[in-house]
Amino acid sequence: VLDRAARLLADPADPAASGFDASRVFLAPGVGLRGRAGRLVAALRAAGAVVLRSDPVADVPVPPVVWEPAPDGAPWNVAPDDLHLFAASGPADELREVLRRVMAAGLAWDEVEIVATDPAVYGGALHALAERLGVKVSYGVGLPVERTRPGRAAAAYFRWIQSGYPADLLRRLLEAGDLRAPDRAAQGTQLARRLRSLRVGWGHDRYLPAIDRALARLSEPVRPRRRESREEAEARVARERRQLEALRDLLAPILQATPPLDPRGETLVSPARLAAGLRAFLERVPPSDAPSSTARDRLLGVADRIAATLTRPTAAAAAVAVLQRHLAIRVPAPRAEGSSPWTSAGGHLHLTDVDHGGLTGRPATFVVGLDADRYPGAGLQEPLLQDAQRRALDPRALPTAADRLDATRFRMAALLARLRGVVTLSYSAWDPAEAREVAPSAVMLDAFRRRTGDPAASFEALRRDLGEAASPVPRTAPLDAADLWLAALERDGILLDGAAAVRAAYPGLDRGLRGREALAGDVATAHHGAVRPRPDSLDPRRNPELVLSASGLEDLGGCPRRYFYRYALRIRKPDDPELDPDRWLDAMARGSLLHAVYEAALREARERDLALEDPAFAALALGALEREAARVAAEVPPPGDAVRDRELRELREDVRSFVRMVREAAVDWESLELRFGFDDAPAAPLELRGGTVRLRGAIDRIDRAGAGLTVVDYKTGAADRYARRHGVFHGGRRLQNVVYPAVAEALLGRTVGRMQYHFPTRRGQNEVVEYGRGELRRGLGLIDRLLDAVAAGRFLPTEEAADCAFCDYQAICRHRVEGWERHTPLTEWAAGHFDDLPEYRELREVRRWEETFLAELESDG
Repeated sequence: VLDRAARLLADPADPAASGFDASRVFLAPGVGLRGRAGRLVAALRAAGAVVLRSDPVADVPVPPVVWEPAPDGAPWNVAPDDLHLFAASGPADELREVLRRVMAAGLAWDEVEIVATDPAVYGGALHALAERLGVKVSYGVGLPVERTRPGRAAAAYFRWIQSGYPADLLRRLLEAGDLRAPDRAAQGTQLARRLRSLRVGWGHDRYLPAIDRALARLSEPVRPRRRESREEAEARVARERRQLEALRDLLAPILQATPPLDPRGETLVSPARLAAGLRAFLERVPPSDAPSSTARDRLLGVADRIAATLTRPTAAAAAVAVLQRHLAIRVPAPRAEGSSPWTSAGGHLHLTDVDHGGLTGRPATFVVGLDADRYPGAGLQEPLLQDAQRRALDPRALPTAADRLDATRFRMAALLARLRGVVTLSYSAWDPAEAREVAPSAVMLDAFRRRTGDPAASFEALRRDLGEAASPVPRTAPLDAADLWLAALERDGILLDGAAAVRAAYPGLDRGLRGREALAGDVATAHHGAVRPRPDSLDPRRNPELVLSASGLEDLGGCPRRYFYRYALRIRKPDDPELDPDRWLDAMARGSLLHAVYEAALREARERDLALEDPAFAALALGALEREAARVAAEVPPPGDAVRDRELRELREDVRSFVRMVREAAVDWESLELRFGFDDAPAAPLELRGGTVRLRGAIDRIDRAGAGLTVVDYKTGAADRYARRHGVFHGGRRLQNVVYPAVAEALLGRTVGRMQYHFPTRRGQNEVVEYGRGELRRGLGLIDRLLDAVAAGRFLPTEEAADCAFCDYQAICRHRVEGWERHTPLTEWAAGHFDDLPEYRELREVRRWEETFLAELESDG
């Protein structure tokens, strides 16, 4: 109607306005503006339109930005006895107090209207509270769509496509229940774990191939795991297959509808294509409450319209921005149609704003958010067009900051004039963001004067009358279990200690608190790692089913607690690929790649009968690098060509360094990647005084050297950690140099004369750290002593914080790094008790193993 009226105003002969009868238009007050912006309303009135009367506003001048025909009347139509006031400690507590008072008064939800000065803040807080309590709410000006499950999912979709399609984002949505597979039996947490196990990382084109590879592996003959029957293995495989198929059914339509975007922003795509992908995404978002169902329907409707109309390709960022702008909607009341404001719904609590409050006719109204910061606000000038410029351009058509403040005050006065029945005004008296007290607005003081009949009452009198601000501790009828609990603890404004009652009601929490108390004590307990001895199950010398690695023994020597997590509890840190725009390969992936290249180069050279001094050997090694890098790139795609090219240049330098090293050493290898303890090779025995330990691992290289063999292990980092100044065994932290020579002798039946760490990279500078046979044999007794502690159930934390730097279990031990400072509470406890507690006896001996051995040698003459 207004569009046709505007056409008629601009051109009475406009055929689009034909048949328009302005005398049949009814306008609510306040729909127009004075000055040039008010010409439409004036034209309509001149044509015979009727202005609907509202309650008159008295004592408040009509500002130039509001059109109001009846400025005379009384400001309040509420009896003093029906006017109530309170303060709260924050918006959430303010709304909780509103609901408490509703329940205390015995009102039905649809007898109550809440008017908020800031509907975005209070709407979000009310939605969160009502969702927990199961209270139905309708929103007069709508709920921001981001507060609903579909809105959160839509925002996550945009983050997903703009950040390279990371799998961890989808995993979090599955864990939260914001995405659901068509197979309702497949739970979101199960699918999230299955998706994590695929190690997709990121990339539009990696999801489905990873699922298909996993399904293909499940098609192979079933192989039961250790201590697993064939029936259990078959049930496990069937369960995994069903989860993978459900994951494919969930992701395939989304990926098919979503275009792959270039992370460098060079893709041209239309908003229509993105809308189609969003639609496929939202179709797999399960509804939760009524606002979420309404939000889902509206978002799907917007996506359909965009998919049908905005088909012109543009830059990806621009297409995303266009789509997001159209999706910035508000969720209406249930079953409401059209645009805001929406009417209230039966059986629902109703929330609206100042402009539309007081129109539902409900007997109880709560006006919230009446602090001075929110109403009338600071009245700041617009930064792009300030007041002086507005007055210079058109003072009537461009309102200043003062004009807007006047309009805000007038709208509040109009609201108060409309209200009937019981009215309660409130404000939040504390700003947690700035940790300061907030003053009430002048409206609160006016209402206080009205209720008390004292026109000279001050803000101090108002604060005294309000008393303590409403808080999580209820002063009226309790709202939920949290209110009941806090009310039971409150005595004369003081909260009693309810820890004993809580601990009695929740035994698991009680055990956790007792554990925290024990960790601060001076006695080694199970919470520190001193557990009941279980030698038959935990000691690998007595349990032949336990297969260790050299790194596992080094974990035991570095921090027995870490060994306990990995080998006793079998806790593994999730191996999630992370997208770093400045890095392709992390240290572990880089090391694995170079190890594979070194092996392939030496093996292929021997197969071709190619001498290491031959120039073709360098080309062969670089070719192996290119093949291995291509294979790794298929599994972990680089974030960009520039990053890949830079790292490949560095890797080529490392390979050239390796070529120089093996040429200078005139390598004559006996074995490469000698594997033991895996599926295709039996475990290797390590004979100790206390028994035999079965081992798994892979020796990088074994060279022929005179009468004996030389065991070589590649290290692709710096050589400093392996320097001789740390000793042969580094206090039990370095045992690979003991294990590998012993294993090589057992497997090959020949004597190993020495063990060497090689550093064949640019960073390692081709250094060699060598250990002789004689000094290494002393390490077997050290391993035995460490395993004596295992048999005794002693898995206490390390006493040195440096051992925690690269640990997978930092979060469990509360280890964190802030700037240059390390916070290691368990290590600090260990350092304070290391020399005194008997539970540290074996580890103390291991730390001083070399010193003790040398002292014994000197004493023997």
